[in-house]
Amino acid sequence: MSRQLAFKPEIKRGDPGPYDGTVSAEQAYLFRHALLRDAAYQLQLPGDRARLHALAFELIEEFCGGAAPEPPALWAEEPSRFPSHTTDRFAEELSDHARLAGEGGAATGSTWTRRQRLYLRRGAEHAQRRLQPRTAERLWRALAALLDGVGRGIALNRASIFVEHTGRPREAEALLREALALFEAAGNRRQPGAIWINLAVLFNATARHSEAERAFETALALHRENGDIRLEGIALGHLSTMFRETGRAKEALECLQRSIPLHRQCGNRTSEAADLQSLSILQAEAGRLGEAEQTLRQSMSIACEAGQARFEAIGESNLATLCMEQGRYEEAGTHYRRSIARLRELGERRIEGVAVGNYAGLVQHNGDPAAALRGIEEALAIHRETGNRRSEGNALGFKADILRLGGRFEEAERCLAEALVIHREVRNLRYEGIARGDLAMVLHQTGRDRQAAIEIESALELDRRTGSRRFEGMHLCLQGVILLTPGEHDRARAAWSQGDAILREIGDLSGRETRLAAMKEACALAGVPPFVAE
Repeated sequence: MSRQLAFKPEIKRGDPGPYDGTVSAEQAYLFRHALLRDAAYQLQLPGDRARLHALAFELIEEFCGGAAPEPPALWAEEPSRFPSHTTDRFAEELSDHARLAGEGGAATGSTWTRRQRLYLRRGAEHAQRRLQPRTAERLWRALAALLDGVGRGIALNRASIFVEHTGRPREAEALLREALALFEAAGNRRQPGAIWINLAVLFNATARHSEAERAFETALALHRENGDIRLEGIALGHLSTMFRETGRAKEALECLQRSIPLHRQCGNRTSEAADLQSLSILQAEAGRLGEAEQTLRQSMSIACEAGQARFEAIGESNLATLCMEQGRYEEAGTHYRRSIARLRELGERRIEGVAVGNYAGLVQHNGDPAAALRGIEEALAIHRETGNRRSEGNALGFKADILRLGGRFEEAERCLAEALVIHREVRNLRYEGIARGDLAMVLHQTGRDRQAAIEIESALELDRRTGSRRFEGMHLCLQGVILLTPGEHDRARAAWSQGDAILREIGDLSGRETRLAAMKEACALAGVPPFVAE
């Protein structure tokens, strides 16, 4: 095959042999400057340019061993099972050549459009497998522009996942609503269920809990109507997360007890890994740290086996937190740093903010408050950028603790007031309890023990309501210290001893170490013997 350029040199493939007056394509288009290359490209007539793109397309396919096969329909195949092909590395480039060949009329336009769709799909799937969220989003959007009806809706849904992961919830919602309208117009009953799951997750992430719960109910009804146990399991897993985050631990556990068997029944290893992570968090919040770590490591093993780097990275951050709570600080630091690096590589901006904020707590513990404050400010910036109000409230509580430990009590109290507003807004009962306990500490340290006693009672009520065993122990110890000041020594000893027993029971060495030091100092000031001889 040969192609003629506007200046008539013959394009030859393979070994050109002795010079015969022709110029190879590689020689003709070897430019040292991009502007010169573009100028030469523009000199070609549109038809010649189209034929060059057609030739480039054919050469790349030939180099890869031939054209890629047509993939299954978008709605007929799970993303993780999409079959790979040698052209996948060049799929985006092939789609561009197909588009430009078709625009110039190099051959039948519909043929080139079909090829463009083929390689946009392959490129999007390839970027998704290679954990390139921005590229995947762009290619799914480009594919959606070439489709209509159900196919367009599925492509928009796939694009929305990466928009949400990179911290743009409003944009993701617009894509999901457009997809939902397309499915409803087509009379499709299966695909809307998947959209309602994604909308529910998005509503929960942006603290619209009533909307989220209604969306979950809609999704579950559709999946049961369709007999789709895979999507039913996914919906139950996400609903569990919402229940846990809003302090409904019992309902959260019940959802997981239903979702995990469904994942195993249909072989959905990715969702099994995700829901085991959720189960691990519930176990940790209930004070069963050893059990939580065992469950988390099982989840990470499954995520690794399934090639799910995102869940591995999230698991690494959760494992770091568990290590820190058990006094394994060096190990915690290794896991946090590894997790943050991986999350940045994956473009997981929202989750990166959470990991950065948690790591700041470890940095504070290791004695570098200035670095810890920088870290928490970075986390806050990410939460605000991505609209993550729940984590913003949590991070404000961490910031307040750093400020309090530095003696900046007024600033700490302002941070806690702001955090409490957010916790109530997003119904984050567990962290409202934590913030009230922190506020009690500030009030105690600034001589307002009557107010401190009221706040610590409120904190304990929320701890018990949400099953937050670790913080119940820590807050009972704090209550014991607060009660020493008014001279209620017997009540103080009973509260502190009860809290200490909880911390010993759950193996929280970090929390117990801090509370023990505070108790000894308070007892010395009150002129009473320490509550325990250690």
